[in-house]
Amino acid sequence: MTDLVSGFDTNISNIDDSISGIMKIVTLAVTAFFGVFIGFAVLGIVGTLLMTCCEKFSCRYLLYFLCVILLLLGFLSFLLSLFFSIFTPILYLGCDFLTVAISSSAGFTANLGNAIGGQFSSYLSVCLPGGSGDIINQLDGVDLSALNGMNDAIA
Repeated sequence: MTDLVSGFDTNISNIDDSISGIMKIVTLAVTAFFGVFIGFAVLGIVGTLLMTCCEKFSCRYLLYFLCVILLLLGFLSFLLSLFFSIFTPILYLGCDFLTVAISSSAGFTANLGNAIGGQFSSYLSVCLPGGSGDIINQLDGVDLSALNGMNDAIA
């Protein structure tokens, strides 16, 4: 039983290791996206200064172009923030719920017992921390006489 729990912990750490590489790429992409946003804004400021101080009125075409680009980037950043504001709480609260639900057999039965069903829930809850690990005794009404040496095979 402890092998199952330690294997579960190992799988969680493997998932965390694989996600951390992806998150570095996502962080770099978001930083680059907003870096381009700031670069266009600085270019707009330079164009405005050229128009007002140096009387280079042909820079207005640059400002028109930058207004359209900044409008599109603003819309994309709005969609990005909307996506993350919906996705992040769902992911965080879902993982938090599952962590509590599978941390012990009592927590599993209390949180997921009604959703899964009482009989199937009792089959799974014995495999979680705090459970006995004896699935065979949970199978009421099932003829297991043909299974010989099952305890030795699993243990």
